[in-house]
Amino acid sequence: MDTVTAILWLSVALQVLAAIMALRLIPLSGRATAWVLFSVVFLLMAARRFISLLHEAGVIEDPQRLHILIEPVALAISILLVIAVYLTRRSFEERNRAHAQLEQQLDELKRFQKATVGRELRLHGLEEENARLKGRLDELQRPAT
Repeated sequence: MDTVTAILWLSVALQVLAAIMALRLIPLSGRATAWVLFSVVFLLMAARRFISLLHEAGVIEDPQRLHILIEPVALAISILLVIAVYLTRRSFEERNRAHAQLEQQLDELKRFQKATVGRELRLHGLEEENARLKGRLDELQRPAT
């Protein structure tokens, strides 16, 4: 097996692996359409490399026929990539909106915590002052001996 053929086979294998990995991201992201499109793109890339393998093996000898087979696949790859990236972009926008909402809720919780902790500290201080004043009052009400 020559170097070009080995590279083409490795490329096909890696692109099929990338397609599988993309499909496995569906449960993590909840975005099936984008990852399915990416998988299709990777499989089309593998098919394009496979056509090149057929050319290397002499099955497809005519360069014109090779271009007629490869170039529509390349165009489909480009179109599907644009769509998949757009759909993936929407996922990140939704993630950023959710993150901003969580930041706002966290800010509200911090303000609430600060207010309640401050209130508790004031109550504790008032209880201590009340106990001190009660003790002083008791001292003043006690008959002198």
